[in-house]
Amino acid sequence: MKKKKGDGVGGKLTTKLLEELASKASRKAVQKAFETGESIVFLRKGKLMRRNPDGTIEILEEDTAQKNEEPVKLKKGDVIKLKLK
Repeated sequence: MKKKKGDGVGGKLTTKLLEELASKASRKAVQKAFETGESIVFLRKGKLMRRNPDGTIEILEEDTAQKNEEPVKLKKGDVIKLKLK
């Protein structure tokens, strides 16, 4: 993505620009997943759901928000590493 005039402050990444980049990356990842025949998993209204490339949606787990799990507490500079299976 080309940097537009006015994006960032003094060459730094702004919250708005970061949100735009994250949104575009997410859409691109979803599109690529569907093109390669993969499903995506997402959370909507407390339900863990799967959308398949054919457009069908499955509920994988109901009321995930009801679990008594502690939220992950992050602070500035923390790094999150995800391992895909």
